[in-house]
Amino acid sequence: MEFSKKMVIPAIVLMLLGVLVAVGPWTFAPVCEVHTAENPNGLWVITAANKTLPMPCGYTARAEIGIGAATVIVGGMMLFATAIGSIISLAAVGAMMGGATIALPAALTKTCALSSHTCNTLTAPFLWVMGIVLILFGAALIVYRKKLMK
Repeated sequence: MEFSKKMVIPAIVLMLLGVLVAVGPWTFAPVCEVHTAENPNGLWVITAANKTLPMPCGYTARAEIGIGAATVIVGGMMLFATAIGSIISLAAVGAMMGGATIALPAALTKTCALSSHTCNTLTAPFLWVMGIVLILFGAALIVYRKKLMK
Protein backbone atom coordinates (compact mmCIF):
# COMPACT_ATOMS: atom_id res chain seq x y z
CA MET A 1 0.00 0.00 0.00
CA GLU A 2 1.12 3.49 -0.65
CA PHE A 3 0.04 6.85 0.68
CA SER A 4 -1.93 9.27 -1.41
CA LYS A 5 0.45 12.23 -1.10
CA LYS A 6 -2.22 14.80 -1.85
CA MET A 7 -4.51 13.40 0.84
CA VAL A 8 -1.99 13.58 3.68
CA ILE A 9 -2.99 17.04 4.91
CA PRO A 10 -6.78 16.45 4.71
CA ALA A 11 -6.32 13.10 6.44
CA ILE A 12 -4.25 14.62 9.24
CA VAL A 13 -6.80 17.41 9.70
CA LEU A 14 -9.60 14.85 9.94
CA MET A 15 -7.62 12.82 12.48
CA LEU A 16 -6.91 15.92 14.57
CA LEU A 17 -10.60 16.84 14.56
CA GLY A 18 -11.40 13.31 15.73
CA VAL A 19 -8.89 13.60 18.57
CA LEU A 20 -10.41 16.93 19.65
CA VAL A 21 -13.91 15.42 19.66
CA ALA A 22 -12.76 12.46 21.76
CA VAL A 23 -10.57 14.38 24.22
CA GLY A 24 -12.40 17.72 24.53
CA PRO A 25 -15.23 16.65 26.88
CA TRP A 26 -12.69 15.22 29.33
CA THR A 27 -10.12 18.03 29.27
CA PHE A 28 -10.57 21.60 28.04
CA ALA A 29 -14.39 21.45 27.55
CA PRO A 30 -15.22 19.28 30.58
CA VAL A 31 -18.51 17.60 31.36
CA CYS A 32 -19.92 17.83 34.89
CA GLU A 33 -18.26 14.71 36.30
CA VAL A 34 -14.75 15.98 35.52
CA HIS A 35 -13.12 17.49 38.61
CA THR A 36 -12.86 21.28 38.20
CA ALA A 37 -12.34 24.24 40.55
CA GLU A 38 -16.13 24.79 40.59
CA ASN A 39 -16.85 21.12 41.33
CA PRO A 40 -13.83 19.55 43.04
CA ASN A 41 -15.55 16.17 43.31
CA GLY A 42 -17.41 16.39 40.01
CA LEU A 43 -21.18 16.12 39.74
CA TRP A 44 -22.91 12.74 39.83
CA VAL A 45 -26.49 11.49 40.04
CA ILE A 46 -27.32 9.64 43.27
CA THR A 47 -30.31 7.34 42.90
CA ALA A 48 -32.88 6.47 45.57
CA ALA A 49 -30.96 3.23 46.12
CA ASN A 50 -27.87 5.36 46.90
CA LYS A 51 -26.15 4.32 43.68
CA THR A 52 -23.88 6.88 42.00
CA LEU A 53 -24.28 7.26 38.24
CA PRO A 54 -22.85 9.69 35.69
CA MET A 55 -25.03 12.60 34.71
CA PRO A 56 -26.41 12.59 31.12
CA CYS A 57 -23.46 14.64 29.92
CA GLY A 58 -21.14 11.91 31.17
CA TYR A 59 -22.73 9.47 28.77
CA THR A 60 -22.37 12.05 26.00
CA ALA A 61 -18.65 12.37 26.75
CA ARG A 62 -18.24 8.59 26.71
CA ALA A 63 -20.04 8.31 23.37
CA GLU A 64 -17.98 11.13 21.88
CA ILE A 65 -14.86 9.04 22.52
CA GLY A 66 -16.29 6.51 20.06
CA ILE A 67 -17.23 9.18 17.52
CA GLY A 68 -13.78 10.74 17.79
CA ALA A 69 -12.02 7.38 17.49
CA ALA A 70 -14.08 6.48 14.42
CA THR A 71 -13.21 9.86 12.89
CA VAL A 72 -9.51 9.20 13.49
CA ILE A 73 -9.89 5.81 11.77
CA VAL A 74 -11.64 7.44 8.79
CA GLY A 75 -8.79 9.95 8.57
CA GLY A 76 -6.28 7.10 8.66
CA MET A 77 -8.13 5.35 5.87
CA MET A 78 -8.09 8.59 3.89
CA LEU A 79 -4.28 8.44 3.87
CA PHE A 80 -4.55 5.42 1.59
CA ALA A 81 -7.44 6.69 -0.55
CA THR A 82 -6.33 6.95 -4.17
CA ALA A 83 -9.64 6.67 -6.02
CA ILE A 84 -12.09 9.55 -6.20
CA GLY A 85 -14.90 7.26 -5.07
CA SER A 86 -12.98 6.34 -1.95
CA ILE A 87 -12.32 9.98 -1.13
CA ILE A 88 -15.99 10.86 -1.60
CA SER A 89 -17.09 7.96 0.63
CA LEU A 90 -14.63 8.73 3.39
CA ALA A 91 -15.43 12.45 3.27
CA ALA A 92 -19.15 11.61 3.53
CA VAL A 93 -18.48 9.38 6.52
CA GLY A 94 -16.45 12.20 8.11
CA ALA A 95 -19.38 14.56 7.59
CA MET A 96 -21.73 11.99 9.13
CA MET A 97 -19.42 11.78 12.14
CA GLY A 98 -19.92 15.54 12.46
CA GLY A 99 -23.67 14.99 12.47
CA ALA A 100 -23.30 12.36 15.18
CA THR A 101 -21.07 14.73 17.17
CA ILE A 102 -23.91 17.25 17.19
CA ALA A 103 -26.71 14.72 17.71
CA LEU A 104 -25.30 13.25 20.93
CA PRO A 105 -25.50 16.36 23.14
CA ALA A 106 -28.49 17.79 21.28
CA ALA A 107 -30.87 14.84 21.12
CA LEU A 108 -29.48 11.36 21.84
CA THR A 109 -27.71 11.26 25.21
CA LYS A 110 -28.21 14.98 25.90
CA THR A 111 -26.67 17.12 28.62
CA CYS A 112 -27.76 18.12 32.12
CA ALA A 113 -31.02 19.96 32.78
CA LEU A 114 -29.46 23.00 34.44
CA SER A 115 -28.20 25.57 31.97
CA SER A 116 -25.49 26.71 34.40
CA HIS A 117 -23.62 23.37 34.29
CA THR A 118 -20.34 23.30 32.36
CA CYS A 119 -21.73 20.72 29.98
CA ASN A 120 -24.26 23.29 28.74
CA THR A 121 -22.00 26.31 28.83
CA LEU A 122 -18.83 24.73 27.44
CA THR A 123 -19.06 21.10 26.33
CA ALA A 124 -22.19 21.23 24.18
CA PRO A 125 -21.19 24.41 22.28
CA PHE A 126 -17.72 22.96 21.71
CA LEU A 127 -19.20 19.73 20.34
CA TRP A 128 -21.64 21.62 18.12
CA VAL A 129 -18.80 23.68 16.66
CA MET A 130 -16.69 20.56 16.13
CA GLY A 131 -19.63 18.82 14.45
CA ILE A 132 -20.20 21.76 12.13
CA VAL A 133 -16.48 21.87 11.29
CA LEU A 134 -16.52 18.13 10.49
CA ILE A 135 -19.60 18.52 8.28
CA LEU A 136 -18.12 21.49 6.41
CA PHE A 137 -14.74 19.78 6.06
CA GLY A 138 -16.34 16.63 4.66
CA ALA A 139 -18.46 18.70 2.26
CA ALA A 140 -15.39 20.67 1.14
CA LEU A 141 -13.51 17.44 0.44
CA ILE A 142 -16.41 16.21 -1.67
CA VAL A 143 -16.70 19.47 -3.60
CA TYR A 144 -12.96 19.89 -4.20
CA ARG A 145 -12.09 16.21 -4.68
CA LYS A 146 -10.97 16.65 -8.29
CA LYS A 147 -8.54 19.43 -7.36
CA LEU A 148 -7.08 17.18 -4.67
CA MET A 149 -6.44 14.40 -7.15
CA LYS A 150 -4.79 16.51 -9.88
